[in-house]
Amino acid sequence: INLISVNFDPQLVSVLREVRYLESLKRDDVEIPQSAAGIYAKNDLFRRYLANLDLIVSRYNKVRETILDVEYPLIEGQLSHLDVQLDRAITSLNWKSDCEYRERERQRGRERERVERERE
Repeated sequence: INLISVNFDPQLVSVLREVRYLESLKRDDVEIPQSAAGIYAKNDLFRRYLANLDLIVSRYNKVRETILDVEYPLIEGQLSHLDVQLDRAITSLNWKSDCEYRERERQRGRERERVERERE
């Protein structure tokens, strides 16, 4: 089975958590490093990305795990197309990639949902 997962660096999670804590202290004697503050400025964006990726991964893996042998030929072409798109995304995208990818990924997510609904 071709399952996928989200690879979100635990160190990044730690940095975001620590900066949030430091900002909550609101103390003048605590200086947040500029690099950490810059990352934290994108905290909401990272959260949205992560939520979208988790949703995509969950739905994709559900289809892969629950598809019956008799159903597979019906959606094989669509799954192959999705796999090509996912492989491209996995090998070429990172957290700094162009934001236009988000819209394409939303469209692909809607396509995955349609495939899932067709199976039901």
